[in-house]
Amino acid sequence: MINIIIVLILFIICSSIKSIYLYIEMGLGYNLLLLHIISTLGISTIFVFSMFRYRRLSLFVIWYLLNTFFLFINTNYFEYFGKFLHLRNVYIFIPEALMFLKNILIPINFDDLIFIVDFPLFLYLIHWHRKYIFPMRYINIIMRTTFGVTALAMVMLLTVPITHIKSQSMSTLEDYEIVSRFGPIGHNILDLLRNTKVNIFNSINYGHTIISNGISGKQPNIILIQVESLDANIVNYRYHGEFVAPFLHTLTHKSLYFPYTLCYRTLGGTSDCEIAVNNSIEPPTDFPLMMNEDYEYPNSVVKILKKSGYIAEAFHGNAGWFYKRLSAYAAMGYDKFFDPKQMNLPEKGWGIPDQDVLFYVEKHLAKVNTPFIVSIITLTSHEPFNNFSHFVPDKRYDEIEPKLTGRYFASIAYTDRVVGEIVANIQKKFTDTYFFIYGDHTPYVINNGPFRRSVLKKENEMEMVPLFIITPDHRNRYEHDAIASYLEIAPTILHATGIKYSYRSQGVDLLNNMSLKQSVIYRGQPYNRSELFKEMSEAFKDSLNYEN
Repeated sequence: MINIIIVLILFIICSSIKSIYLYIEMGLGYNLLLLHIISTLGISTIFVFSMFRYRRLSLFVIWYLLNTFFLFINTNYFEYFGKFLHLRNVYIFIPEALMFLKNILIPINFDDLIFIVDFPLFLYLIHWHRKYIFPMRYINIIMRTTFGVTALAMVMLLTVPITHIKSQSMSTLEDYEIVSRFGPIGHNILDLLRNTKVNIFNSINYGHTIISNGISGKQPNIILIQVESLDANIVNYRYHGEFVAPFLHTLTHKSLYFPYTLCYRTLGGTSDCEIAVNNSIEPPTDFPLMMNEDYEYPNSVVKILKKSGYIAEAFHGNAGWFYKRLSAYAAMGYDKFFDPKQMNLPEKGWGIPDQDVLFYVEKHLAKVNTPFIVSIITLTSHEPFNNFSHFVPDKRYDEIEPKLTGRYFASIAYTDRVVGEIVANIQKKFTDTYFFIYGDHTPYVINNGPFRRSVLKKENEMEMVPLFIITPDHRNRYEHDAIASYLEIAPTILHATGIKYSYRSQGVDLLNNMSLKQSVIYRGQPYNRSELFKEMSEAFKDSLNYEN
């Protein structure tokens, strides 16, 4: 009897560690952490002893597997994406998750062993559970005592102030307070009880109306190049005196360069960037808009360009069904979305290498009528930054610790080179072309080491990426005072084309030097562009070199 009781207690402690690990990662203050430890141990004790009391082995097995899986995906999602998982949206991402797993893009680390630390005890209990009879007197005492202590701890969780032993910026995460008090299970129960029938389209703010009568005979070509994980700071970052992204760095003085451009990445990840750029809207924060096939994209800039005779095509090295891009781009007005199947190019690692996609675009454009708008989405520099190793082993950054940062530098260096080549080649053939080159988000899996992500910790984390606009007349401007945002790209495209239009946007025309005086909008709130620029400049002024 004593042996099985000891095993049960050890199992409960080890099983509870899986929940407590998430709270430690969240950086909860000691008072809250202690209460969560007590309540987690108590709830686990009640569940486990109840199931053994009533001989519910199948229920015990189901509880163990579901609990382990739930805590594993919640903790890894938090560590990987820096946000909390919403189970009501999990079904949407099942194909995407399988794609990530196939390409080992969700890194498993040594810490994940904590989720199976109780597995030997679990097997022991399954094997020996029928050989022991538990005295009801002991079980009743344990259950009553545990229930009382657990109930008290859970009541105190509702009233104890939320404090942090890690960065205070953790508190800015969406639903942080809910998870801090109710845990990941309570968070998802409350999430499911929320009014999910509210039309998410009603929350989209299209901004004010911009009208132009147009300029006859202009209509230049437009090429958008969205670079995966291109951080604002990597453009000017030196490694042993050499720029990691030399081509992009040269553009800082040969284009309209906006070093800090506000990214609108939320639940939709990279797809949110595409939504914001093509439609000049803030994507919803609680649903990946690109995966909603009912949305008709009434503010698509491509639809306006199509009315003036533009051809619209998009290219991506990843499968078109990923994030439902095939249907989304068609709904935005694109004539065609070229993915690996459409381009008939072999995949290496995850998707087609950027160089192969960009060279395909170059050859394809030779057969396309003008004017055109082309959207190119790169892939090779996707986290965890191991894609380039499949075809271009770059050893220059191998000594950097952590290795993740070294791989990031190598990935960006590769994409920087191939983007530079394609831009130069296309400029020779299509001189009347505007290029918009920008990042989709910061490398959010990099949280330590010599390189620091370009983020500001406000009510919500603000990610900054670079934006370059290469004009046919080779204008240059280094913006030293204010940040830009994705919402500016569509109005700037429309002004550049010279067509007649009526368009709604909260953004401004970046071809106008005086345009960045008005506030920038983020999560529905206005911010002073100059103040944000100053904060970014001050925060990262001494972190653009690696000389170890």
